Amino acid sequence: MDHTQTTQSGSGGTPTAIGYYDLSTSYQTIFSQTGSGAYTDATLVIEARYGASGAYIEVRITLTPGSGRSVDGTTTITTQYRKLDNQASGAETLTITAPTYSLVGAL
Repeated sequence: MDHTQTTQSGSGGTPTAIGYYDLSTSYQTIFSQTGSGAYTDATLVIEARYGASGAYIEVRITLTPGSGRSVDGTTTITTQYRKLDNQASGAETLTITAPTYSLVGAL
């Protein structure tokens, strides 16, 4: 995600024209993808919003198996992030910590 859009590497799925400047305190879809083959009714949705203070971004990833299907095995989500080095401007210092995550529901 840059300031004006969400991008992806690879193929498949649909990134949106929502970037950091477009976010609000409500979740907005920034990427979606529908499965293929036997999983055509499975979906992946990635949403983002400003945190309550506007000082951070919250990202929610929802994987929905197809109707009447269960997920056997392990589902792994790998994330990458890019951040500034510690920045200083006058008396102010910006320190950006590594993101954290929590699991809110099992498939």
